[in-house]
Amino acid sequence: LVRNVQAVICNLDLAENHNLPNVYDLVDKHEWTMDKFMEIAVGTIQGINADGSTAYSITFPNNVAYDNLFYGAGFRFVDHDADGKLIMSEDLAGERLETWFQTCRGLLFDNADVELLAINGANGFASGNVLFHCGQIADVQNNLQEVNFDFAVLPYPMYDKDQEDYYTITSYWVSMYSIPTNAPDPTMSAAVLECLSSYGYRYLTPVMYQEAFQYRYLDTLENAQMFDLLHDTLVFDPGRLFADQLNCFAAFRQAAQETGSTSWSSYYATNGKLWSRSLGKIIETLG
Repeated sequence: LVRNVQAVICNLDLAENHNLPNVYDLVDKHEWTMDKFMEIAVGTIQGINADGSTAYSITFPNNVAYDNLFYGAGFRFVDHDADGKLIMSEDLAGERLETWFQTCRGLLFDNADVELLAINGANGFASGNVLFHCGQIADVQNNLQEVNFDFAVLPYPMYDKDQEDYYTITSYWVSMYSIPTNAPDPTMSAAVLECLSSYGYRYLTPVMYQEAFQYRYLDTLENAQMFDLLHDTLVFDPGRLFADQLNCFAAFRQAAQETGSTSWSSYYATNGKLWSRSLGKIIETLG
């Protein structure tokens, strides 16, 4: 969980060289929005360096990273009604999501300085050629310990300033445990899981969270505080936990990558009822 918290990573040296605003201040002042992200990033860095490498303003490791923008803007696929029953989120049929979707598509595909590129690739963020990389905390540990520039870790941008808070997710590589309805001794199973969870929470997580990441890998007070913010704004969506069964994220990523004219509302009109039926089957299976 600690390693897989998602984050935007900023090359502070490049930001300073291009006279960009202090990104920590933007987050603290609740001004770190999608519009602000695009305003200060898109078009800032682009072209071929003297050594032949290519520079980019924003990189994404893969299209799965689009999920982070979706949740950062406050959306979710599955919500619950007044009675606590899981339902497909009303966000999916709203004009707000369509507006955001078109903005997101514009960011991803209308700008030559935005690219799908691994953080440790020849021209990736770790090379010093990228202003912002949309990745995760594990990138810091795996790829940024020997870089010769300062960097910031930040939450994914909000929809707008009226959004209540930042929202953060983890990658898919997080262990989830459940007890099947036909378990021989569900009470004992629950006790064992609770014991393991308690031990991890009290002994393992503090070592990984503070000593490894905040003190060693993140290196600065500002990044340690940002890591606290990322941790405190984690959200979980059953729609993402059961992404393969619902198939909603495949449709979302496909829609985001379509060339030419497309809309989220048309994808929802085609798939919305299917997702609702699939969610019903999941609920029935889980009992």
